[in-house]
Amino acid sequence: MKKLFVGIAATAMAAALCVSFAACGEPSSAKDVQGYEVTEEQWDAAFDIFDKEDAKFTIEETTTYEMTYTADLTIVGGKKTSGTYTNKSTLTYVNNGVKQSVKGESNAASTGDYTYDELVQYLGMSTFAPKEGKTEIEMYLDRTDGKHILYRKDVNGDWQKGETFGGNLFDDGQLGEQGDFDQYKYDETLKGYVDKDYTEKSKDYIVYKFNKDAQLIAVYMYSTTGTGNALGSTTERSYVISHKAGDITLPTVD
Repeated sequence: MKKLFVGIAATAMAAALCVSFAACGEPSSAKDVQGYEVTEEQWDAAFDIFDKEDAKFTIEETTTYEMTYTADLTIVGGKKTSGTYTNKSTLTYVNNGVKQSVKGESNAASTGDYTYDELVQYLGMSTFAPKEGKTEIEMYLDRTDGKHILYRKDVNGDWQKGETFGGNLFDDGQLGEQGDFDQYKYDETLKGYVDKDYTEKSKDYIVYKFNKDAQLIAVYMYSTTGTGNALGSTTERSYVISHKAGDITLPTVD
């Protein structure tokens, strides 16, 4: 399947570890969504929706990330310490034909003896992770008449407008590597399709869920890394997909 995401929006979206707004009456997490079995033909068609320029869909993305650490940093001028870094954030993507929007926020915090910047220095955390506190995210992309006009707020909250070289605000690659139908199996407990090598002891896995009309309606990802008490992390990511989209009003920029 083609990767949709191109342009300067990629950097902005990669900066957010992302969590979901639940649509009224629907499960708030992809983990809770009931999925159904599909054929190979239906599987392929379900992912093709993201490649259509006139596609209409809304994706509510939820990511909860937690890192725990215990470290003896006296050799680099630090302390013997332990603590956590967490990020819980929310993003809602809307694709309504030629117009797209993304809105949400990230909320990051740390406990222990060190600030966020010190954790980056001492523990080698990725520097694209959001800093402590709340970060608001709001962007729009207008692809009318083949152009790609991006609207986004700067650090002062003022709108900026400029033309990009293409792309979308949502990268279907964020839904994982779907691969071929025969690489997956339906799992009753997980309520969806998972890699055929999955077991209950698997530390990393992705679950794809389809409704009775064979539409992709949810993707759930789980990953855990690290062993012992030195450094470890757990990430849960949820995508709840609705195959409809509301109207998008672009900001007014002088």
